[in-house]
Amino acid sequence: MSKGKTTSTVSGLLRGVIFGSSIFVTLGVFSWQQGYSFTSVWVSTGLATALLGFALQQTLGDLFSGIALGVEGAFRIGDWIRLNDGTEGMVVDINWRATWLRGWDNTTNVIPNSKMAKQGFTNCGNEFHRYRPWYTINLPAELDPRFAKQLLLEGLYRCKHVLKHPAPVVRLTDASSVPYTYMCWISFPNYPSMFRGREELYREIHYVLQQAGISPSTITSEMRIRKSEIPVAEPPTVQLALKSQPIFSNLEDDEIEKIAVVSHQKHYDTGSVIQYDEGEVDAFDVLISGVVEVSTRLVNNKKIIIGELGPGESYGLVSMFTDQPIPTHWTAQTDVTLIRINFDIMKELVQKYPDVADRIAVVVKQRQDEAEYLRLQNSTEPTPSSLREIKRYIRQIIKRGK
Repeated sequence: MSKGKTTSTVSGLLRGVIFGSSIFVTLGVFSWQQGYSFTSVWVSTGLATALLGFALQQTLGDLFSGIALGVEGAFRIGDWIRLNDGTEGMVVDINWRATWLRGWDNTTNVIPNSKMAKQGFTNCGNEFHRYRPWYTINLPAELDPRFAKQLLLEGLYRCKHVLKHPAPVVRLTDASSVPYTYMCWISFPNYPSMFRGREELYREIHYVLQQAGISPSTITSEMRIRKSEIPVAEPPTVQLALKSQPIFSNLEDDEIEKIAVVSHQKHYDTGSVIQYDEGEVDAFDVLISGVVEVSTRLVNNKKIIIGELGPGESYGLVSMFTDQPIPTHWTAQTDVTLIRINFDIMKELVQKYPDVADRIAVVVKQRQDEAEYLRLQNSTEPTPSSLREIKRYIRQIIKRGK
């Protein structure tokens, strides 16, 4: 879009008021030096002033309405505003008579200030103002709401133009009628970027729903005149989630099934701190759905964010298989569902499959190095172990228990 008058951050109205006030003050000082009386001048020109004011009633209305809008600060040059009649554009100037809006088609709408002051409008902000809209998606009632939220959240995180901080939010807003209504609340860098990001959002949500064999439902009522199949779409099983882990990838299906049977599924609400239950010293958690923020603290108690974990990712191996565990904290950024595997299960697995211990050691070493780098290589904290030391420590744990 052409910049035009947007290069100036000072409105024409403000420049005009300053210029007019300067002329008025200059004339007053000049008259006073020449010996003219302000009272006599005012009385002699009173009738002419009244007639002039009546003739310029609309113009003066626009002038003072513009001054009121400027003092109130309802919008500034560079802001995008939307009027009640649907007119939309970026403010490029505010002069003594009208407000100029540059539309998406590069045309300019000139709105009298008095009209602007009398009607309502929406200020969508400027290029530095985050825009946080929400969109509603209708999905079949037969679909498990937990799985539906997981799919929608996956679609949101696939969008490059949707901000990840603050984290996108998916909520089930209406389950009292069919189809169910879900709300996706997201953030864009600014209002103009919303149009490109909205297209990407719809495209990615369509993709993840299509991959799961689901079609969005319409608001209109359905009239079925023949037998139809109920869509079958279920969340990923515990077995599939475990099979996706690199350390379990070479295990047979029956072995994965055994691990799934003795594992526990946990649910955490948004904002919850993920902790081990009473009696659990260490555990290995695999995320089924949701986003978890991983953080740690330096010796000066300063909190730093290590990163975020999404569906299919895991944590807990470092504290389970090293003598120098990372002081890590996990917080649910969204509603979270995870699989928890305790130490006894992992110990039995490593004893049976020695190659699993090597894969665990590689993961532990990588995460220790990442955490150490983010702690800015603080010299007062213990340095991470080498890969050989980690493998040796895992074998010792297996031999003596923990």
